[in-house]
Amino acid sequence: MSPLPFIQKILQRLRESWLWLPKWLRRLSGVCAFMALMGFIALGLIWHHYASIAATYDMAALTRGQNETLIVDAQGEPIGSASDIEREIVTLQGVPIQLVQAIIATEDARFFSHPGFDFIGLGRAALKNFTAHGIRQGGSTITQQLARNAFGLQGRSYERKLTEIFLAMRIEREHTKDQILTYYLNRIYLGTGCSGVGAAARCYFGKDVHDLTLTEAATLAGIIKAPVAFSPITQPTLARQKRDLTLQRMVETGSITEAEASIAKDQPLVVRQDKTRVRTGYMLAAARAEFQRIGLKPGIPPEMTMTLRLKWQHRLDALMRQHLDHLSSDDSALQGAVIVLDNRTGAILALQGGA
Repeated sequence: MSPLPFIQKILQRLRESWLWLPKWLRRLSGVCAFMALMGFIALGLIWHHYASIAATYDMAALTRGQNETLIVDAQGEPIGSASDIEREIVTLQGVPIQLVQAIIATEDARFFSHPGFDFIGLGRAALKNFTAHGIRQGGSTITQQLARNAFGLQGRSYERKLTEIFLAMRIEREHTKDQILTYYLNRIYLGTGCSGVGAAARCYFGKDVHDLTLTEAATLAGIIKAPVAFSPITQPTLARQKRDLTLQRMVETGSITEAEASIAKDQPLVVRQDKTRVRTGYMLAAARAEFQRIGLKPGIPPEMTMTLRLKWQHRLDALMRQHLDHLSSDDSALQGAVIVLDNRTGAILALQGGA
């Protein structure tokens, strides 16, 4: 039996029901349907416009600084930038899980479930902006922050915000969550000239990022929004308050227990500012000086190669510490210096000065 008569019967009943409605209600429904159609068309045009803008950006910017020349080792491994910004490239596996959890808890609790932007966060920010009669809160996800930082998106406008959102969606489509986190951890500015958690760990606590404690990790995560205003060096009281708020957010997200947070909150905020211990600091400083002496501009060329070998540098750092620890239990009482050279060319392959 053909379904056509049955469908025709249903349509006839719908038409009869429609005609039973008051004329004013039919007109109102028609106006609403027309407005909804126009809204969908407008949304489609806006979507196409900003998606087209996002498609013009070079995703290679995610792994290099804005207008920055990247300095790499002899095997092409990133060391830092030619600018005065300290950067120590880290891998996601080399970052303690509690630091990742602290950052996600404070910056983007739904990071692993959203497509680049967070409906809930945007809704909350839109309400706050409406009541404030202007843009006061952005509701930015980690991916949006990465897009803003990598592509130099400036200003507080709806145009900039929409571009940021569509760039974030493109980043999410073309990269994994782990890759996005890695880019973010290496780019986020944390004050005192430090870009990325690797350099910040050296700057504020004088240690490798993988050696950070829970309290130190929470401190770094807590100052992300305003690293100058909440600097552990110049504003220790505010930095500790932000640290404790971060610890509480970690409890709320299930990353740590109340007991762990309580113990961490009781710890004093201890800062060990020791920027001279930034890995490859001496050679990186020499490379930057040479970059300036030659008269090159940041970003031109996009990359410079050093004779340094990072794997050898890692090994040398570890051997130096083991040797000094063997000689004395007081690390501050001894210093050492080692230069590893290529006998054929005189090129420096690894360098350690001080410990």
